[in-house]
Amino acid sequence: MSAKHVTVTLSEEAFQLARAASHRDVALHRITMGKILDTRIDISLGNEHLCRHPILTLDEARELHEYYRRATDTFIRIGDTARALIAVKARATIRHEIWKAAFS
Repeated sequence: MSAKHVTVTLSEEAFQLARAASHRDVALHRITMGKILDTRIDISLGNEHLCRHPILTLDEARELHEYYRRATDTFIRIGDTARALIAVKARATIRHEIWKAAFS
């Protein structure tokens, strides 16, 4: 398991997508979800831009990135463009944080 930690910025909309996932094959590991749930909601940018900044291990961040990859694929397949866009944005943000962690 990775000892590096990554602070991920996760929009509240993206968090709610992950929270609503109920299928065992798609849902996040309960420890990862617990860490996100335990993170305060950041309201500093206003109600339209609520987000969370959970601190995850590199492996957990990769798991979260993979979740949003699968979610994006699923939402595109069923034609849900709005939720696919939320998942794509979350995935890009997480990928960037993982990339930055590789250089620290």
